[in-house]
Amino acid sequence: MKTIDFPRLNSPLYVIISGSLGILITFTLFFYNFPDVSDKAGLAFVARPEYVIWTFLHAILSCVVTVSIIPLWGMLFRFVSDQMETETPETARANIFNLVLSGFILAVIIFAVLGFITSLSSQYFDQSPHIPQNLYNRFYLIYGYTTLSSLPALLGILSINTAAQKTSTKIDLLSQTKEELFELRDELLQYRSLLQVYLLIVGIILSMASITGVGYRAIFVGLKADNIENFPVSHALIFGLFFTILLVLVYVPVHLTLTETSRKLRDAICPITSIETLQEVLPKRKQLDEMLQINVDVMSNLRQGFMTLAPFVSSLFASIIGDIKL
Repeated sequence: MKTIDFPRLNSPLYVIISGSLGILITFTLFFYNFPDVSDKAGLAFVARPEYVIWTFLHAILSCVVTVSIIPLWGMLFRFVSDQMETETPETARANIFNLVLSGFILAVIIFAVLGFITSLSSQYFDQSPHIPQNLYNRFYLIYGYTTLSSLPALLGILSINTAAQKTSTKIDLLSQTKEELFELRDELLQYRSLLQVYLLIVGIILSMASITGVGYRAIFVGLKADNIENFPVSHALIFGLFFTILLVLVYVPVHLTLTETSRKLRDAICPITSIETLQEVLPKRKQLDEMLQINVDVMSNLRQGFMTLAPFVSSLFASIIGDIKL
């Protein structure tokens, strides 16, 4: 199996250039000729020091997104292409269709929930008298750009599930020798490593997206907007909790599939055939358990890829800090 890596992220020059471009995008959106000189509410909005902090948070988010977007899509395409090489044309088309459909559904869910939460909060707190004109259009650009980066990571996690199921089918082949079965461990180990990379990157992206919500509210607090109590800091918790639930729902089935396939591989390589050979076989099975990370449960794996829970944790932390400040 081909190795999937991050060749572009290994280049400091690429990181510097793409990161700078991400920062430039944010400052172009929120500072360059913005707002209009005749927009008094907009001028008051951007004059707040909280606006600078909020823009800085968006700049960090845009920097991470711009640095990771090309490697993430590249990893996804290479991984899927590698998997398709050994598939029949019919199976390959079906897998690609399922992946595209999954991407469409995830994008719809993300924008639908964001739109619902935004519209629900606007019923209790009207932001329009205080924000610059066309600010929402810039929000949509940021949301879309962020989704373009987090989507390949989510789809990559789903593609790992398909690949692990394929490996499980290979284990069932009666013609496989123990040496050939043992080589399958490389596939499973690479899937686990790739899964942790996806969890880390999408966790960072979604964490920053959650934290910016707290910074956005701080601007209205600084403006002493009417009915600001109807825009509680706990709204950031809702965004963070939603992102965390979405990420966990995508991740947990993949973890379970990898664990079950690893157990099947261990049993195929070192089966327990009789009580007499138990003492000889158990140490080998234990070594395979450790190598394949079979005994790592869902929560332990989440702690290893801590950023899976970071959207909720970071928004909770930001909310606490916000309450202390106020």
